[in-house]
Amino acid sequence: MIRYAALLRGINVGGYRKVKMNDLCDIFLTAGLKNITTYIQSGNVIFDSPETDTSRLKHEIETSLEKTAGFHATVLIRTIPELENIIYENPFEGRVTDRHKLYVTFFKVEPSPDKQQELLSYRNDVEEFTVRKRELYSLIDKKTSQKPLFSNNFIEKHFGMPATTRNWKTVNNILNLATIR
Repeated sequence: MIRYAALLRGINVGGYRKVKMNDLCDIFLTAGLKNITTYIQSGNVIFDSPETDTSRLKHEIETSLEKTAGFHATVLIRTIPELENIIYENPFEGRVTDRHKLYVTFFKVEPSPDKQQELLSYRNDVEEFTVRKRELYSLIDKKTSQKPLFSNNFIEKHFGMPATTRNWKTVNNILNLATIR
């Protein structure tokens, strides 16, 4: 069995596309997955599966969710070793403070080099970006009067593909929960 984390985009946000965590667990069970655990209400699910094809897993989960909940939500999947690597490769190590918050945006595929380079041109005193493989790390100054560009919608529009974003604390908590047996 392989341990995975599924990150669902846009569920339980602003009162829209609501799914109770018990229902979400049932949806994953219906998709044939095992040892299911959820973390907070924003669509973070840890599970086991013998399936090695994450595209197939993604399809099964999205189909099950759509049948049961009545809406489509993009699902992005990472193995637990991939999550460990995401944390290990943090380009902003030591810079997360009360003032500076770190976010990780997850993509299905690595963004094109030209779009990555273009995003770097948006760096300023309020926000910094670094892409590593299929993740975007964004360090945002939350105690400034200047409004940052950063949002999941901005990132999706810029890269032209679905994405979902989690704060650094959530990424670490998902990994911690996934490694408890």
